[in-house]
Amino acid sequence: MYDGGIQMKKKVTGKHKKELEGSIRGYVLRQMIAHVTNDHLIGKKIKSGEMRKNLVEPKWKCPKLFTMEEVVMPHFTMELLSPKEGAREDFILLQLHGGGYIGAMRNAYRTFAGLYSEVGKGLKVLTIDYRVAPENPYPAALLDALTAYDWLLEQGWEEQQIIVAGDSAGGGLALALCMFLKDNGRKLPGGIIAMSPWTDLTASGPSYQENYEKDPLFGNTRDSLIYNKDYVGDHDPKNPYISPLFGDFTGFPPMLLQVGSVEMLLSDSVLAAEKAKAAGVKVKLTVYEGMFHIFQMALKLLPESRAAWVEIERFLKIICRKETKPMKFSEMPYKRLDIEDAKKRYEELMKRLKEAKSGSEQWAIHQDYYKLLDEIETYQTIASIRHDIDTTDEFYEKEQEYYDEVLPILDQYQVEYQKELFASPYREYLEQQIGPVAFKNMELSFKAFDESLVPLMQEENALATRYGKVIATAQIPFEGEVYNLSLMRKFLTDSDRSVRRRAWKAVSDYFLSVTNELDEIYDKLVKNRTKQARMLGYENFVELGYYRMNRNSYGREEVEKFREQVKEYFVPFASKIHERRRARIGVEKLSYVDQDVYFKEGNPAPVGTPEEIMAAGQRMYGELSPETKEFFDFMQENQLFDVLGRKTKRQGGYMTYIPLFESPFIFANFNGTSSDVDVITHECGHAFQGYVVRNEEVREHRDITMETAEIHSMSMEYFTYGWMKEFFGDRMGDYLAMHLEDSAAFVPYGCMVDEFQHIVYENPDMTPAQRKEAWMELEHVYRPYLDYEEDPFFGAGGWWQKQSHIFQCPFYYIDYCLASICAMQYKKMMDEDFGKAWESYLALCRLSAKKFYVPMLEEAGLTSPFAEGCIKEIVAHFEKQL
Repeated sequence: MYDGGIQMKKKVTGKHKKELEGSIRGYVLRQMIAHVTNDHLIGKKIKSGEMRKNLVEPKWKCPKLFTMEEVVMPHFTMELLSPKEGAREDFILLQLHGGGYIGAMRNAYRTFAGLYSEVGKGLKVLTIDYRVAPENPYPAALLDALTAYDWLLEQGWEEQQIIVAGDSAGGGLALALCMFLKDNGRKLPGGIIAMSPWTDLTASGPSYQENYEKDPLFGNTRDSLIYNKDYVGDHDPKNPYISPLFGDFTGFPPMLLQVGSVEMLLSDSVLAAEKAKAAGVKVKLTVYEGMFHIFQMALKLLPESRAAWVEIERFLKIICRKETKPMKFSEMPYKRLDIEDAKKRYEELMKRLKEAKSGSEQWAIHQDYYKLLDEIETYQTIASIRHDIDTTDEFYEKEQEYYDEVLPILDQYQVEYQKELFASPYREYLEQQIGPVAFKNMELSFKAFDESLVPLMQEENALATRYGKVIATAQIPFEGEVYNLSLMRKFLTDSDRSVRRRAWKAVSDYFLSVTNELDEIYDKLVKNRTKQARMLGYENFVELGYYRMNRNSYGREEVEKFREQVKEYFVPFASKIHERRRARIGVEKLSYVDQDVYFKEGNPAPVGTPEEIMAAGQRMYGELSPETKEFFDFMQENQLFDVLGRKTKRQGGYMTYIPLFESPFIFANFNGTSSDVDVITHECGHAFQGYVVRNEEVREHRDITMETAEIHSMSMEYFTYGWMKEFFGDRMGDYLAMHLEDSAAFVPYGCMVDEFQHIVYENPDMTPAQRKEAWMELEHVYRPYLDYEEDPFFGAGGWWQKQSHIFQCPFYYIDYCLASICAMQYKKMMDEDFGKAWESYLALCRLSAKKFYVPMLEEAGLTSPFAEGCIKEIVAHFEKQL
């Protein structure tokens, strides 16, 4: 949903040192307004509203692209503006004009109607010429607004299809209408747009004093229409249907509020937004620096008014959701990204940033930057998925090679753009818009990139892709058939130990046949990454690796202390788990061939076909929550899963996101084991979070770091425990026991992978043999229970070569461990109060990347994994569980 937060809130605190003036054009126009309103001939008439009462305008001529229908009601008239072509039938906008409740319909609002239709991609707009004071005081305007709303319902529109918009008094009337509907048990509209809404007719907000001398339209006098009581009459001005600021906003639809920083009515918007947000409403308030009352009437003359209409367009896109109509993955069009065109667009964006005269203008430019990023990521992601689906597809293999080459070049342009933004003279305003986390991440990206690295990055990408192909195209002869690594898993965990032993021997033989090639690839990767780090002035790749992972809240010291706590508490705990497992499966000593085997009769496996597993997943998410039902239905309807194992398919699984179609996508290899169900829980946890924030306006708020992303996925594994009978039938209990044990045992392994990478990159001149020796030493520390039986590959320290993250995503693996600790906290929480745990989880998903790691965890009610005693407490709880 739409939750942009409150921007420029400090403008009404009275403690800021300097009022930002906005663009030069805005400043000039503001001065002109101030000059006109100070004129003794008409200034008083403008401020008092007398001119509004008696305004004479030329007859309106409807633009050629529209039709205008007049609708005559008993007490007022309405005008329905409709596009001649492409008119939408899914949403309509109800416009309530401004004018201080004393000014009637004006041509300016007919122009507004046309703009609303344009930015709403064909919206019809109903504008009402409601009755005004003093002849018709409250409640006439409210009753007319209600009549217009009911008329739309009579025409067949549903409440959620109506967006109510208004400016000034019309903005206040829009909120008052919703107050009245809510209080009378009526359904509310789908969204609200309010420009400088007049929400407080008592004029009690702080900006009435703070902006008294700044407001060019109403300032320097109390003889203005904002102090006019004609509309209030004998009623209490604190009546929420007159001054909605004093009402209860609970249950309101998403709201967009816009206001100028020098308005006397500034606090009307800020306080209303704060109150609505506190009531749980999705609200976005933007304060446009240096702007005056209803500056949006400048249309495209001012940078700020242009930016305001761009913001309205984005809000309507989110509410109406037409521009990015969901599409089946197979139907999503692909075209190769034009690198030269992308470079030109980056250069144009940077030029516009340099020439911008206000933070508002730069914010509008930054939204165009989002559009470019969305295009780049969409086409690259589609190509990558289709390459992974069939690694032998020559077309997409060439596309993958193309992106391996061009993405580092685009990274260079992205960093240059971010440097311009980072150094902006309007940084204060921009930071209010996109948040401090985003700017910290930009700073890290600057430390991780230089133009001189591009050739090395291209080589690094090619090496990582080469590793992926070696693994994906593995052909392993076994029992008269040929399998890839994913399809071998069911044999590796077979209940018959002799089958497992033969299967592991087959896998070992394959890796032994390619180990020299993998050693060569990894040696080149280590030296390549080390060279990049030293070119940037770092001792080794570790520091650069942390910057690449956007570690914005902790460093290697915290990670090292975390690993030490794992060694102290989790390794002994894991050893107990594995001893239980050894006794349960009936072997004298655990061998590597017993890896991931939990029961003598074999691990619990899904009882259904892949299609039945997906159907069970749909039932499960349909029952878990309304949010998960909507998500999974969306995924199924748009064929956003590719989960069947195939011989030429890339190994492993992941969730990714396709921005232009606002669609998560899940890639996996079903192989008949419990890991098939893990896809429906773990990967769907990732995808669910991506779906929840798909409409987040601020793109940086969606750019979560991996230690956060993995909380969403690992926690979902626990939240779905209650539905495991759907997948495992009578062996549900076995699966839950296996999952708990496996989750706990994973943490030491994940830390081992992380420590191995630290050792390797701190000693980049190690030989391949020395790396394998280092791995075996770590095995004795983290997995002392495991016997490799002198296997020529695994017994020689080769296990790490099957761990793709080590090659392709250095320093990622510790994120799984940190997330595991948080997910285990959710398990503990849901054991005590499932509903509370789920609400916390939803809040965490929606927080996304808006806050730094530790404060984000605290807001969700979680303890940082780095905190003293956290791991000890988790181990104690799980020891009781097991």
